Amino acid sequence: MKKILTYSLLLFITITLLATETTKKDYKLIHADNATVIKQASGYVSRLEGNVHFFYSDVEYHCNKAMIYEGREFAYMDGDVRAKVDTLDVVADSISYNKALNTLYMKGDIEIREYKDKELIREFYSDRGEFNRDAEFLKVIDNVRTFSYTDSIAATCGYAEYNHGTGYGFMRINPVLTLTKQDSAKIIAEKIEFFHNFNKYVASFDVQMDYNDIKTVSNFLLYFSEEDKAILTGNPVFYSDFATAKAEEFTLYLSDKKLDKAFLNRDCSVYYASEEGEEKNNWVKSDEMELIFDGSNMKEFVARDNVSYFYDQPEEKENSKDAIQVFSEGDELSILFEGKNKVKSLKLNGRINGKYRFLN
Repeated sequence: MKKILTYSLLLFITITLLATETTKKDYKLIHADNATVIKQASGYVSRLEGNVHFFYSDVEYHCNKAMIYEGREFAYMDGDVRAKVDTLDVVADSISYNKALNTLYMKGDIEIREYKDKELIREFYSDRGEFNRDAEFLKVIDNVRTFSYTDSIAATCGYAEYNHGTGYGFMRINPVLTLTKQDSAKIIAEKIEFFHNFNKYVASFDVQMDYNDIKTVSNFLLYFSEEDKAILTGNPVFYSDFATAKAEEFTLYLSDKKLDKAFLNRDCSVYYASEEGEEKNNWVKSDEMELIFDGSNMKEFVARDNVSYFYDQPEEKENSKDAIQVFSEGDELSILFEGKNKVKSLKLNGRINGKYRFLN
């Protein structure tokens, strides 16, 4: 027993001295159940196994086993690998480190947590990843999931890049952004960029924003998480079972990640049903529009400037009301709704000009 303890102590001292001598303190062994050091023409090779704990280039590692090629400035860690890299905590099945490139290559069940002033602000999960320490550049690939604690936004995609220093990144391959609250909105696009230092997200090409039964499509979307506001341009169109709306620009305001109101600007038009489930025979056109929601139901609709509208009122036998069609123009139109998107009242103001047609 005494011989074994003496041998282990000598081995630990030998490894520490060799590591210090050959790497100028870049490699520091803290613990390993078993260690083997081989001197090769290219330099020392250390094989560490069991409860491995060491530092290499100021990065702290814990793992089941490791191979450190000091001459090649390369290290490979395998089995429940944990690493502290600057302000990132990394977990993976395996990690390779290339000192010349100052880059970590990660594989298998990757978890990356980013901290600021000891507070967790962001998480990434993926199957593969790379992190370059000099550029503070992170790349995650396959089955990517991420969550931002600063604005409660989750995302999934097949590929993402993120600059840890600037806070800029982007997602490709089926990216989906979720504003994480109950019944909250989702944003889908070909590419989604994020500017974490500015709490801004940019979605480009085949953009779709879904909220319950409401879908909005466009070519371009800006989402400001601090203001809970989305701006859509590039032929934006709003769809629901009750209405279809178009304009040159939409501005959507959310409250607690839920759709609260929408502003439509320039060349606006809305086609809507008298109540949900009916044909969208009614329409309104104007320069500006405001839509106010209660959950996924319309609460109020206001059109302003150069307003024209057509309303097809069906016959209501129980109230003895005849069917009537109305075409009119004015400065402002206000429509109130009740229940599940049923028109309650219409009010037109300013320079009114109209026609009424009774169908019975």
